[in-house]
Amino acid sequence: MKFARLGQQNLPLGSKGKKQRHFCERQLDGMSEVEPSVGASTIRPRPVANPFANALPEILVNIFSYATLFPGHSDHEKFFSYCLSAGRPWPFMLVCKHWREVALSSATLWSTIVLHNLNAHTAYTGDAQHSDSSYLGQILDTHLKRSKSAPLTVVSNLSLPKTALKATFEKMIESQHRWREIYINFSIDGQDITAVLPAPGSESSTCVLRLRNLPLLEVLGAYCDQDERTAGPLLEIELGPCPSLTEFKLSGAFVREKEAESSAGEDLLPNLRSVTIYVERVDDGWQTLLRHASAIEHLDLYAHVPVFHSSMFPTTAIGSFKLPNLRAFEIQSVNVTTVLQYFTFPLTTRLKLTDMGVKLRDEYLSNFSSVIKRMKLNIEHLELALAFDGLLTFRSEVLQEFLGLCSELRSLSLTNISWDTFQLVCTALTSAFTLQLTSSEPVDEKAAESTFLPNLRTFKVWINVLEMTEEASDLTRIYDLIVSIQERFSVFRFDLGFMWSQWLAAGIGQGGDNKIALKQSLERLRSDRRILSRMKDGFEICLDGKELCAKGNESEVLEEIELGSKFTCIKIQLGGLGE
Repeated sequence: MKFARLGQQNLPLGSKGKKQRHFCERQLDGMSEVEPSVGASTIRPRPVANPFANALPEILVNIFSYATLFPGHSDHEKFFSYCLSAGRPWPFMLVCKHWREVALSSATLWSTIVLHNLNAHTAYTGDAQHSDSSYLGQILDTHLKRSKSAPLTVVSNLSLPKTALKATFEKMIESQHRWREIYINFSIDGQDITAVLPAPGSESSTCVLRLRNLPLLEVLGAYCDQDERTAGPLLEIELGPCPSLTEFKLSGAFVREKEAESSAGEDLLPNLRSVTIYVERVDDGWQTLLRHASAIEHLDLYAHVPVFHSSMFPTTAIGSFKLPNLRAFEIQSVNVTTVLQYFTFPLTTRLKLTDMGVKLRDEYLSNFSSVIKRMKLNIEHLELALAFDGLLTFRSEVLQEFLGLCSELRSLSLTNISWDTFQLVCTALTSAFTLQLTSSEPVDEKAAESTFLPNLRTFKVWINVLEMTEEASDLTRIYDLIVSIQERFSVFRFDLGFMWSQWLAAGIGQGGDNKIALKQSLERLRSDRRILSRMKDGFEICLDGKELCAKGNESEVLEEIELGSKFTCIKIQLGGLGE
């Protein structure tokens, strides 16, 4: 390195200036001598690639698997929506050459096949008839080739003309011997021009899945719309030996036995443990399924027909559906107790009954009691959700008889009951409720002991209050009732429902202004020292289910009423205000 001499073109310098110039020149000359040696001895960093980019294929495959689609969603509608959000190629195939090679060579990453309508999820806008068949065929062929012999998960969510649907389905079942999980959601394209009835001698356009040659199949989910023009199913499932099947979800598909072959006494699904059935029509063949699956442990039955009564079972007798291994039974229908009469499930310990038409009356409790007596059930967990009735429509002695049959009950949940019904249930559980309502004196601990249900430790109740009386709107009074039983239950949830938009807008009634009454009740409730001294884990007071204040110094505003600002040790919940 050469440096220009300073001052050579400047005016003559004085003695002091000359000394400074010589000093600078010596420093610069020294730097020019050192620079080559410094450059030669400097260790230059070698270019190092991102270690993650060159990670072992096994590690990358494990990481990539989180970006692929793996079923397991209980809500099939959400599951299908989630699946359809994915496309090809996967994003990590475009990062670098190494990632692409790992992704293309991993059989596991290609073992989940998602089939959906082309135009809705791709940029292709060519001929619809050609694009659907070619695109879906390409997807299947690519996945089957790259997944090698790995067990397959197939998710098919298609809305196509009926003939195209049948062609795609026939292509799918070519690989059914490798299926481990299969989810089918079929509907007919609104612009379908397929003939309503097939021509004489032509093959039916209904898809038929035969449960044979399926050695790996563990989960089967079928969700299909009805062909409105022919009033027939889009998918029929023909029962056959399927020893590995453990979970079956059925909605809209028709279940049948093999034609010209009687197998009434054969258990075709010996390892089937969980069944979910959505009854769309009176006879979907779901009864046939239950007759061939005696190993079921968990059954969810949802009846979507307008009226679910004895006509649903025209050829069956009381207790004809025998489920000797059933442990958990969930029913949602218009008349639950009628449905229960047709089943035999002596080992069931968990019942969840949602009745969309029947109210909590003497007849309901009597019918339920007869079911318990017939099978000598030992129910441990019971959830009842009923059509709301603001009036008290059953007698206390009928309720006590019913509860007396549930001596092993450990948890009880009541949804959509009135305030009067809640008080009657409390009276049946323990005399302390009645005493607490009528007296401000402390209740003796012995009086708080229940004469029924000695094992009951969890109690959850959702009270629907349509007309807010002065008594019911006094939250301090309600809290007095609740605090009297908190020692009785290790887990207690009290959810008080209000018709807020109607009640708060009602103005001034006989009990005074409703807003003022509510605010005063809340002020008394949050100033009660028992909240700080007697609260326990698992104890909640809720208003319509939405959390209002889980921590201290938080508040929300409801119709100009501030709530929750001083609740520090109690969880108050509030919600559903727009309903």
